[in-house]
Amino acid sequence: MNRKRILQEAGDKLTQLRKKFNYSRDQMAGHFGVSRGGYYKNEVGFSLPALPTLYRMAMENNISMDWFLFSRGPMYYDEKEKAREIEELKKQLELEKEKQLEKEPGNEKEKKTPRAAVDMKPEIKELVEHMEAVPLLYHEILAYFQRFKIDNKAVVESGMHDAAEK
Repeated sequence: MNRKRILQEAGDKLTQLRKKFNYSRDQMAGHFGVSRGGYYKNEVGFSLPALPTLYRMAMENNISMDWFLFSRGPMYYDEKEKAREIEELKKQLELEKEKQLEKEPGNEKEKKTPRAAVDMKPEIKELVEHMEAVPLLYHEILAYFQRFKIDNKAVVESGMHDAAEK
Protein backbone atom coordinates (compact mmCIF):
# COMPACT_ATOMS: atom_id res chain seq x y z
CA MET A 1 0.00 0.00 0.00
CA ASN A 2 1.47 3.35 -0.92
CA ARG A 3 1.92 6.33 1.39
CA LYS A 4 -0.66 8.50 -0.34
CA ARG A 5 -3.37 5.88 0.03
CA ILE A 6 -2.55 5.32 3.71
CA LEU A 7 -2.77 9.05 4.39
CA GLN A 8 -6.04 9.34 2.46
CA GLU A 9 -7.62 6.43 4.35
CA ALA A 10 -6.57 7.92 7.69
CA GLY A 11 -8.04 11.25 6.62
CA ASP A 12 -11.29 9.59 5.57
CA LYS A 13 -11.51 7.90 8.96
CA LEU A 14 -10.93 11.19 10.75
CA THR A 15 -13.76 12.68 8.71
CA GLN A 16 -15.94 9.73 9.62
CA LEU A 17 -15.14 10.18 13.32
CA ARG A 18 -15.73 13.93 13.17
CA LYS A 19 -19.16 13.40 11.60
CA LYS A 20 -19.98 10.69 14.14
CA PHE A 21 -19.08 13.11 16.96
CA ASN A 22 -21.06 15.81 15.11
CA TYR A 23 -18.10 18.21 15.38
CA SER A 24 -16.80 20.89 13.08
CA ARG A 25 -13.14 20.68 12.08
CA ASP A 26 -12.32 23.36 14.66
CA GLN A 27 -14.16 21.42 17.38
CA MET A 28 -12.41 18.20 16.42
CA ALA A 29 -9.01 19.90 16.52
CA GLY A 30 -9.83 21.21 19.99
CA HIS A 31 -11.07 17.78 21.08
CA PHE A 32 -7.72 16.24 20.18
CA GLY A 33 -5.71 19.24 21.39
CA VAL A 34 -4.12 20.06 18.04
CA SER A 35 -4.08 23.18 15.90
CA ARG A 36 -6.79 23.72 13.29
CA GLY A 37 -4.18 23.62 10.54
CA GLY A 38 -2.64 20.43 11.86
CA TYR A 39 -6.01 18.72 12.10
CA TYR A 40 -6.95 19.91 8.60
CA LYS A 41 -3.73 18.41 7.19
CA ASN A 42 -4.59 15.10 8.88
CA GLU A 43 -8.17 15.04 7.62
CA VAL A 44 -7.35 15.86 4.00
CA GLY A 45 -4.66 13.19 3.93
CA PHE A 46 -1.56 15.36 3.92
CA SER A 47 -0.19 13.87 7.15
CA LEU A 48 -0.94 11.27 9.79
CA PRO A 49 -2.03 12.32 13.27
CA ALA A 50 0.85 12.50 15.74
CA LEU A 51 1.28 9.85 18.42
CA PRO A 52 -0.32 11.98 21.17
CA THR A 53 -3.44 12.35 19.00
CA LEU A 54 -3.55 8.62 18.26
CA TYR A 55 -3.11 7.94 21.96
CA ARG A 56 -6.03 10.23 22.85
CA MET A 57 -8.17 8.62 20.17
CA ALA A 58 -7.54 5.18 21.64
CA MET A 59 -7.51 5.92 25.35
CA GLU A 60 -10.14 8.65 25.68
CA ASN A 61 -12.48 7.71 22.83
CA ASN A 62 -11.99 3.92 22.64
CA ILE A 63 -11.17 4.16 18.93
CA SER A 64 -9.56 0.95 17.76
CA MET A 65 -6.15 1.54 16.26
CA ASP A 66 -6.64 -1.66 14.24
CA TRP A 67 -9.64 0.02 12.65
CA PHE A 68 -8.02 3.43 12.25
CA LEU A 69 -4.62 2.37 10.94
CA PHE A 70 -5.28 -1.01 9.31
CA SER A 71 -9.02 -1.08 8.51
CA ARG A 72 -9.53 -4.20 10.62
CA GLY A 73 -12.28 -4.76 13.14
CA PRO A 74 -14.81 -2.36 14.63
CA MET A 75 -14.33 1.38 15.07
CA TYR A 76 -14.66 1.21 18.85
CA TYR A 77 -12.88 -1.18 21.13
CA ASP A 78 -13.39 -1.40 24.84
CA GLU A 79 -11.17 -4.22 26.05
CA LYS A 80 -12.66 -4.57 29.51
CA GLU A 81 -16.24 -4.63 28.24
CA LYS A 82 -15.35 -7.14 25.50
CA ALA A 83 -13.62 -9.46 27.95
CA ARG A 84 -16.59 -9.36 30.34
CA GLU A 85 -19.02 -9.95 27.50
CA ILE A 86 -16.98 -12.89 26.19
CA GLU A 87 -16.88 -14.55 29.61
CA GLU A 88 -20.62 -14.09 30.03
CA LEU A 89 -21.27 -15.55 26.59
CA LYS A 90 -19.08 -18.57 27.37
CA LYS A 91 -21.08 -19.23 30.54
CA GLN A 92 -24.36 -18.91 28.66
CA LEU A 93 -23.14 -21.27 25.96
CA GLU A 94 -22.20 -23.90 28.55
CA LEU A 95 -25.61 -23.55 30.20
CA GLU A 96 -27.32 -23.96 26.83
CA LYS A 97 -25.28 -27.10 26.12
CA GLU A 98 -26.24 -28.56 29.49
CA LYS A 99 -29.94 -27.79 28.91
CA GLN A 100 -29.78 -29.48 25.50
CA LEU A 101 -28.24 -32.60 27.02
CA GLU A 102 -30.83 -32.72 29.80
CA LYS A 103 -33.73 -32.57 27.32
CA GLU A 104 -32.74 -35.81 25.61
CA PRO A 105 -34.18 -38.72 27.63
CA GLY A 106 -32.46 -42.02 28.39
CA ASN A 107 -28.86 -41.01 27.99
CA GLU A 108 -26.18 -40.03 30.49
CA LYS A 109 -25.13 -36.39 30.34
CA GLU A 110 -21.40 -37.03 30.21
CA LYS A 111 -21.55 -39.47 27.31
CA LYS A 112 -24.04 -37.62 25.13
CA THR A 113 -23.42 -35.46 22.12
CA PRO A 114 -26.09 -32.81 21.63
CA ARG A 115 -28.48 -33.67 18.81
CA ALA A 116 -27.84 -30.26 17.25
CA ALA A 117 -24.15 -31.12 16.85
CA VAL A 118 -24.97 -34.32 14.97
CA ASP A 119 -27.72 -33.00 12.68
CA MET A 120 -25.92 -29.86 11.48
CA LYS A 121 -26.31 -28.55 7.97
CA PRO A 122 -23.03 -28.31 5.99
CA GLU A 123 -22.91 -24.51 6.20
CA ILE A 124 -23.36 -24.67 9.97
CA LYS A 125 -20.56 -27.23 10.25
CA GLU A 126 -18.33 -24.94 8.18
CA LEU A 127 -19.18 -22.00 10.42
CA VAL A 128 -18.39 -24.02 13.56
CA GLU A 129 -15.04 -25.08 12.08
CA HIS A 130 -14.16 -21.46 11.33
CA MET A 131 -15.29 -20.38 14.79
CA GLU A 132 -13.01 -23.00 16.36
CA ALA A 133 -10.07 -21.84 14.26
CA VAL A 134 -10.66 -18.08 14.68
CA PRO A 135 -11.50 -17.12 18.28
CA LEU A 136 -12.47 -13.57 17.31
CA LEU A 137 -15.12 -14.93 14.93
CA TYR A 138 -16.41 -17.19 17.71
CA HIS A 139 -16.80 -14.30 20.13
CA GLU A 140 -18.26 -11.92 17.57
CA ILE A 141 -20.93 -14.45 16.54
CA LEU A 142 -21.82 -15.18 20.15
CA ALA A 143 -22.06 -11.47 20.91
CA TYR A 144 -24.27 -10.95 17.85
CA PHE A 145 -26.45 -13.89 18.87
CA GLN A 146 -26.94 -12.51 22.39
CA ARG A 147 -27.83 -9.04 21.04
CA PHE A 148 -30.24 -10.65 18.57
CA LYS A 149 -31.94 -12.61 21.36
CA ILE A 150 -32.36 -9.44 23.40
CA ASP A 151 -33.55 -7.30 20.48
CA ASN A 152 -35.92 -9.96 19.12
CA LYS A 153 -37.11 -11.67 22.30
CA ALA A 154 -40.66 -12.37 21.09
CA VAL A 155 -39.49 -13.88 17.79
CA VAL A 156 -36.89 -16.07 19.51
CA GLU A 157 -39.33 -17.31 22.17
CA SER A 158 -41.95 -18.07 19.53
CA GLY A 159 -39.41 -19.95 17.39
CA MET A 160 -38.16 -21.97 20.38
CA HIS A 161 -41.75 -22.77 21.37
CA ASP A 162 -42.51 -23.96 17.83
CA ALA A 163 -39.33 -26.07 17.75
CA ALA A 164 -40.20 -27.68 21.10
CA GLU A 165 -43.63 -28.70 19.80
CA LYS A 166 -42.10 -30.60 16.87
